Amino acid sequence: MEQSVTSLGISYFTERGLFLKKHTITAVLITVALTVSGFNCVPYTQASDTSTLSIIRRIDTKGTGGLIHSRYIDEDGEEVSIETHSSKTGSRRRAAALPSSYDSREYDLVTPIRNQGVTGSCWSFAAIKALESDSIRQALVSLNTADFSESHLVWYAYDPLSDITDSLYGDCLTDSSDPDSYYNLGGNAYIASFILANWWGVVSESAAPFSAGSSQELKQMVSDMSQKPDTFRTQSELHLKEVNFYDTDDIAGIKKAVMEHGSVDISLYFDSSNMYHDDTVTSAYEHKRTADDANHCVTIIGWDDIFNQYSREAPGKGAWLIAGSYGENYKYSTNGYYWVSYYDTSLCEACTFEAEPADRYDTNFQYDGIGWGNMFYDSSDISFANIFTNDTDNACSIGAAGFYTYTDDQPYQIQVYRHITGTRPTSGTLISQCTTSGTAKHAGYHTVSLTTPAAIATGESFSLVMTYYAGNGNQVYVPIEGSNDSSTLATYHSSTGQSFLYTDGKWMDNTSCTIGHKTYNMNNVCLKALGNKISGTEYDAVDNWKNTEAPSSASPSATPAQTGSAAPVPSAVSSPDPAASHTPAISRTPAVSPAPAASSSAAPSGSASTSPSSSSAPSDPSVSDTQTSAKSGTVTVKLKKKTIRIKKGRSKKLPIIVTPSGSYRKLTFQSKNKRIASVNKKGKVKAKKKGTTKITIRLPNGKKKTIKVIVMRAARKKAK
Repeated sequence: MEQSVTSLGISYFTERGLFLKKHTITAVLITVALTVSGFNCVPYTQASDTSTLSIIRRIDTKGTGGLIHSRYIDEDGEEVSIETHSSKTGSRRRAAALPSSYDSREYDLVTPIRNQGVTGSCWSFAAIKALESDSIRQALVSLNTADFSESHLVWYAYDPLSDITDSLYGDCLTDSSDPDSYYNLGGNAYIASFILANWWGVVSESAAPFSAGSSQELKQMVSDMSQKPDTFRTQSELHLKEVNFYDTDDIAGIKKAVMEHGSVDISLYFDSSNMYHDDTVTSAYEHKRTADDANHCVTIIGWDDIFNQYSREAPGKGAWLIAGSYGENYKYSTNGYYWVSYYDTSLCEACTFEAEPADRYDTNFQYDGIGWGNMFYDSSDISFANIFTNDTDNACSIGAAGFYTYTDDQPYQIQVYRHITGTRPTSGTLISQCTTSGTAKHAGYHTVSLTTPAAIATGESFSLVMTYYAGNGNQVYVPIEGSNDSSTLATYHSSTGQSFLYTDGKWMDNTSCTIGHKTYNMNNVCLKALGNKISGTEYDAVDNWKNTEAPSSASPSATPAQTGSAAPVPSAVSSPDPAASHTPAISRTPAVSPAPAASSSAAPSGSASTSPSSSSAPSDPSVSDTQTSAKSGTVTVKLKKKTIRIKKGRSKKLPIIVTPSGSYRKLTFQSKNKRIASVNKKGKVKAKKKGTTKITIRLPNGKKKTIKVIVMRAARKKAK
């Protein structure tokens, strides 16, 4: 956001505290011990050398005016990058099937323009507006009643818990010592999703008004929130169900998201010198800055494929209709709205926020209070789990899991174990009828209903076990809280016996996670169990502890990869959602939908199919036929993008999918002009000099693929 409304030049205009997570990660596979800057992470040895388990760490830095950026490092201590959201090839061509122009305001799906005033809270305004539009679209609220509090979201993102008995106690953003600064510390869509996934909000605007037109009004708002009881934190009129991220190149996908949800949260670089403004229209096209420079969050509420009116010529026609958050009379807008070119190079973090009724579930078993900061990654399947204890006064019916994914099209399986008696999450009894499989179509946060609820008695310990499958040559990324150090602006708290990772044929406690010769406290995995309190009579009626399997062995159930020569990816199917009764205004396939696990018999078309686990002893998910096929199968390469842009001095992994998994070593890479960009044997491109070159990928069969690489100049450092 801006330092002042009247001074918006590049040197002065900064988004105070926009917390921008970089959308790129590199999966670097290594088989030797590496020690860089004290970060020693050695992959464990498996039957095949094509798969390794490693940790990716987040590094947070503050920029000018409090702008916070996040980047990630691998075992080499280098910044790493691949696209996390699969690029939809031909999106502009497919966009022809959609209207050439669209405006959600014409369907009464957009709430009025709000005003963030003198604060750096645009990230909250963008997320709340997106959630308001979705709630109207689902008929959960009306246009007249959809007015949720941005203040509540900002305040509890930074105000630490005081109740030491709360399972989320100790998880907080580290800049939480001065309440006067909360509204200028910033955030982004990720932070918004972390807080809302805790069920901290949303509440109505009247319960926590946002008023910051002046410094005095801001001080009064801080005073008002400081006097709220801590129980106000968990008040919610609606709960977060989904957050789904989209590649900003996927124009058709974003258009569909706008039509389905009413609006889309997005980040960009805002600079008044790029603005075109006359009596009827305001527009922007940024062509020098990239996502690394983004300093503002807004919402997309529509588009126009033929719009082409900017202060400088854009590469093509078409623009997004943007709703801002500086009031209807903001100088650089038309009644609070303006247009941004499809080709704006700074666009990033496009996502939707989807709500569900607050009474859908009334109990949230969770340990992750501020989301994820690090990730485990591997080229093989990864299983992780949480053990919870029902410490409520009632029995509970566990009906859903809440979890995060960092990549698109992530196949998963959810299992529930009851009556946990040991130190492993599988030391109880597997409730096979609860096992649920599917594919998370987008990166983000997901709430998935179990095929059958699990009845949990008061005082009983149970576990939620989740497996992410490595299909189609993709890496598997498991978001976790991560370690506490000065590199991240979040602090995490955990206890032994809560979170676990399955690796090297055994379960490890996440607080003492050994990878190679180094042991880390990675705190909790990000996995929630959602349910409803039930009476004793209801418990007896649904108690699925009876007539089920004997206690399980130590490892998760067999993975889909063990039923064939290659790991199949469960296909998403359109299925009725239990929450559908609350959304009469919409009929659409959920972004995360239950899908049949791999088997010899397919489920009927259009049905929701789940796969009960076999009663035989579960096997190691880290050993699958995928590794064998990498040695004998035909190697194929699919391009996620045909062109990539990299800033000078940065590195990026080529956006390709290699099948079978682990076949990178069979490929060769060559740069046409190494002075502009070089490429190593792992497909990692290093940008050296401004210009354009091509990277050639040679397959074992002699075929070639090429990717265009555009090296952009590095961002200029601002004068201090």
